[in-house]
Amino acid sequence: MPCNVLLFVLSYAPRGDTHRFAAKTDLRRHMLVHSSEKCFGCDFCAKRFSSKEYLVRHVRIHTGGRPYMCPVCPAAFTRASALSDHTSSHTGESPWVCEQCDKIFVHKRSLLRHKRMHGVG
Repeated sequence: MPCNVLLFVLSYAPRGDTHRFAAKTDLRRHMLVHSSEKCFGCDFCAKRFSSKEYLVRHVRIHTGGRPYMCPVCPAAFTRASALSDHTSSHTGESPWVCEQCDKIFVHKRSLLRHKRMHGVG
C-alpha cells in the first residue's frame, strides 16, 4: 500500500487489522508487513520479509542473538526498545500518568493502551 494512502484511522489502525499504533511512523513500518513484495529471505527457514530490519529481527529467533545488554544486570534483549523498557525497572521511573484517572505507567505504550479503555487516544 503506497504511503500516500495511509490515513489516521482509530489512533493509526490499518483497516481490517487489529493492530493499533501510537505513531504514524510505526503504522507505516507495520504496513510493510502487508506489502506483496518480500525481498528479504531468511537463511534458516522459508520466511520472507518486506524490510531488512524485520529480517534481522527475525534471524535473532534462530541465532539466539541478544545484542542489547543491560549495564546493571545480566539481562539481554533482541530489541533496543526492550532494553529501554527494562532499564526503567532499575531506576523505578514511572513517568507516564493517565490524565483521566491518575494511574501511573512505566511505559508510554502501556499508557496509550490504557487510554483507549477511556475512549481517548
